[in-house]
Amino acid sequence: MEGPAVSSVIETLIEETRDSSTYVGDLATRARFLASTLRQKPVSEWLRQELDGYPEDAPVPVPYRQTSGGVLVAWRPGMGWVEAPITDAVNERLSRFEIRDGIRDLESNAMHQAGKRQMDIPVELPEERQLELRVETRLDTRLALVVPARNLQVLLATLRLGIRRWAEGLAAAGLQGSGTSFSKEDRSVAAAITDELDSLIEAAHAEARQQQAKSESAGQAGSFFSRLLGA
Repeated sequence: MEGPAVSSVIETLIEETRDSSTYVGDLATRARFLASTLRQKPVSEWLRQELDGYPEDAPVPVPYRQTSGGVLVAWRPGMGWVEAPITDAVNERLSRFEIRDGIRDLESNAMHQAGKRQMDIPVELPEERQLELRVETRLDTRLALVVPARNLQVLLATLRLGIRRWAEGLAAAGLQGSGTSFSKEDRSVAAAITDELDSLIEAAHAEARQQQAKSESAGQAGSFFSRLLGA
């Protein structure tokens, strides 16, 4: 009598992207291991950067880590974060920014704010950038940008959906593997899927934004992302 079928590592990853209890950071770690096993350097490097964060001198993916709507805030002892007293011109220039933090930190911030009335999330700036802004704004305190929570939610959803689309492409191409072992032919097939990585991420980002818009128009803002983020 045959035993139960054992899901391949690819099928398991796809299932996990649909499981709201699985964190995006964990998905990125597992997908990176799979990419390394398949010797798909572009995918492995993309996920490494997402996990580690993007240093100030490195480019960030466009457009899901470039966003707008940020507000500069300053730390006041006894009061916490308050909106920084700056000119409209400075605020307009700072409202567009790049999100460079690693996925686990972003996910932790998003989850920490889940269910709170105030859904904007302060993200502290690199010390070098803070020093520049302290001189410009004449504020001698910690500075941060408040990021609209929906921006981070779209970012996290894009990653979850991007990983899913890549894994689904591998599965559709017939990759199974034996445990975590793949043949030379498997790696060749995987390379064809990896060549489409940019378009897969672009489609994932479009889907995330579309689902967000549907949720908001239906008066259910956050419901889609509660599932995606495991809230």
